[in-house]
Amino acid sequence: MGGKRRLRKTIIGMIPEHTCYVEVFGGAGWVLFGKEPSKAEVYNDIDGDLVNFFRIVKNCHRAFLQAYDLMLVSRKLFTDFVNTDPEDLDEIQRAVRFFYIIKTAFGGKWDEPSFGYSRTGQPRLNLDTIYETISGVHNRL
Repeated sequence: MGGKRRLRKTIIGMIPEHTCYVEVFGGAGWVLFGKEPSKAEVYNDIDGDLVNFFRIVKNCHRAFLQAYDLMLVSRKLFTDFVNTDPEDLDEIQRAVRFFYIIKTAFGGKWDEPSFGYSRTGQPRLNLDTIYETISGVHNRL
């Protein structure tokens, strides 16, 4: 998800003083979340699932987090989510599905995801810290 992570500091350093910031190619929001908040901010991306995810985290983050209360990280659930038609889901379920796939897919690949996990280090989808992570994004939006 996103492609400006490594360039974030460079890009932010090039942004002139402003009151309105428009993130035209939002992606994961690396630049938006890395800079100081502006008076007005606009997030946009061509990926409707990504836009829906941020909209749900902004407006319905408690319902989003509640969906993860009884969830486990598993290849079976990953496969079920990949095989679920997002058109059959409401916006919250769609955001939950999107985030789960992005965070558990090998390399974070969304277009052709395959289940990935780490035997060492922190898991990409850490259910112990998801409340802190999502609440931080919610508060920034």
